[in-house]
Amino acid sequence: MSKGSIQANNIEAENVVQGMQQIGGDLSNAAEAVALAEALSQGSIKAGSIKARNVVAGLQYITDPAQATPAELRQEVANLREQLAAAVAAGQVEKTADIADAQEALDKAEGELAQPEPQGSRVVRKLKEATEILTASAGAVGAAGKVGLEVAKLAPVAAVLYQISTQIFGG
Repeated sequence: MSKGSIQANNIEAENVVQGMQQIGGDLSNAAEAVALAEALSQGSIKAGSIKARNVVAGLQYITDPAQATPAELRQEVANLREQLAAAVAAGQVEKTADIADAQEALDKAEGELAQPEPQGSRVVRKLKEATEILTASAGAVGAAGKVGLEVAKLAPVAAVLYQISTQIFGG
């Protein structure tokens, strides 16, 4: 993956992507997407003017954003929260203050999504927080050579949920 940027005076395209854009498929087993999830905060696209349907710096995963609902997102956040808790309980993820913060962020995002009218900006912010923590933890695991640990599988899932939240609520 390139950590570079896209620079141009003018861009006119359907999609402008620095990083990865995946439409459909399953990222739950894609540990290699951890590095791409890190690009959420590292990629950049610069232009005098951009005319595009999608501009992505980092990772964008689209199942069918036109059909995604807050209730479906809540269920997926709950699944991720449960998987993280199970991984911690099984000793597959080291319980640290950061992992506790990620769990808390997922809890708060799930709770907000359960509201009749969820505050979208809070959901997006909490999912971004969980994504950043899990991505950093997965990067540390990868650097230590412990590739098989569960956090390397959960970080891309968090990144996908964060992207879906921005599709539903705006970013």
